[in-house]
Amino acid sequence: MFEENAETVLLVEIEQMLSEFPDVVPEIVPQGLLPMRDIQHAIDFILGVVIPNGPAYRMSPQEHVEITRQVLALVLFLRF
Repeated sequence: MFEENAETVLLVEIEQMLSEFPDVVPEIVPQGLLPMRDIQHAIDFILGVVIPNGPAYRMSPQEHVEITRQVLALVLFLRF
């Protein structure tokens, strides 16, 4: 009984929202794909060029060694 009432309330809220913003959802939805636009966005790749993927967080070599040591210690601790 509660689910039917909740669905009715939800439908009323959706109808209110659609009536408040009529330009968001058109009355007639076009079939198929939209027509081609004047501007086409694309990323041109060049053969042999390496994509620059840098580390997300920079750290010194000493920090890296310490973090690696701590992670390995935790992994070994959790395994046994």
